[in-house]
Amino acid sequence: MKRSIIWSVLFTLVAFAFATTASAQSNPTPFDLNTGSYSMTDWQSTAVAGTYPANMVFQQTANIDDPFDAPAIADWNCAYSLTSGARVNGLGTTGIAFINSGTLVCNCAFSGSAVLALNTTNRAQVNVSFVGQTILAGQRRYGLRLQYRLGSTGAWINVVNNGGFVEFVSTANVTSTATTITSPLPTACEGQPLVQLRWVYYYVPNSGTGTRPQIRLDDISVTSNSIVGTATDLRIERTIPVAPSQNTAFSVAVRSTDALGAAKNVAVATTVQLSLNTGTGTLSGTLTGTIPAGQSTVVLSNVNYNVVEAGVSIRASVLSGQALALTNSAAFAIQAPATYVSVVGAQQDAYINVPFNPMTVTIIRADNTTDLNYASNVSVTKISGPGNVTGTPTVAALQGVAVLDNV
Repeated sequence: MKRSIIWSVLFTLVAFAFATTASAQSNPTPFDLNTGSYSMTDWQSTAVAGTYPANMVFQQTANIDDPFDAPAIADWNCAYSLTSGARVNGLGTTGIAFINSGTLVCNCAFSGSAVLALNTTNRAQVNVSFVGQTILAGQRRYGLRLQYRLGSTGAWINVVNNGGFVEFVSTANVTSTATTITSPLPTACEGQPLVQLRWVYYYVPNSGTGTRPQIRLDDISVTSNSIVGTATDLRIERTIPVAPSQNTAFSVAVRSTDALGAAKNVAVATTVQLSLNTGTGTLSGTLTGTIPAGQSTVVLSNVNYNVVEAGVSIRASVLSGQALALTNSAAFAIQAPATYVSVVGAQQDAYINVPFNPMTVTIIRADNTTDLNYASNVSVTKISGPGNVTGTPTVAALQGVAVLDNV
């Protein structure tokens, strides 16, 4: 039965986080960041099947077009020199590459992910960089997304930086130049005996059919700073997002550091306060927070600024606790908030109990650019008609875009 339906798309300010559910099949020995920075820049096609770069393992997945949260089913155990079928290739000094195909040519299933193990005990400010590149174009779009978990079991969590996933995503039918991607790891990854990172090769939902791209992963680097020593200074590490929106809550991450900016724990609980350093507007919201004793960071959420302008900077100073030199942030811009939405793919006619085609909702500013800061809920509701909307009518936007593909 077919009915005509009028849709209303609503968006509300609700934060979100994605989590995944895959579990590793084997656990590589963690690299101790107290011995230096981690680096992976080379993997030969002649490497023996079932061997992996130091502190890493490659994994296979059960299905050919698995999503980013698909679990691994086993370690990769095929040759790295395969030229057809689903494979993980060793590229020598240009790293490794993943590609999936309907053809299986060895005892493995489909290419899935690369996992790196780290020991971050006594380490903070852990930063990851890597290179992604499409070296063989495909009609479908695939991504290579960075995820983490604490320990060797439990959910994989997407690494998010400046409101977006840390990932390389292919463009249909196009090869690309090498793209270097860098991101800090969440503070939850600091001071841990085991942190696992996963680069998962996944199919971008609703991105079509046809051939699949081969994506290169190379030049993995993990750096950090020791927390051993005495904190003498405050440092505003970043605002989240980098360029907040007017009258919209943003976060400010404050660190206790040495004079060179390396994270150092405070000896006693230390309360810090934010104030406006430069700008013509008013800073409001949550402007005080406490760095717990034995830690080095506090994130003040729900900070607001009421004027659209460039050149805004914030000062952090100590109200009580350990004496630390005050600091000013780098100057940043405040952007205009979103004013309207665009909906692509909405159907006027559909069949009962059959999902609609995916609807893409884009949150847009007055200057017709996407509001990349928008990360709240987007909901589809019924305006008229006797039936009910079921499936998943509410999803969280990511960088101003929400895809409703199960309504």
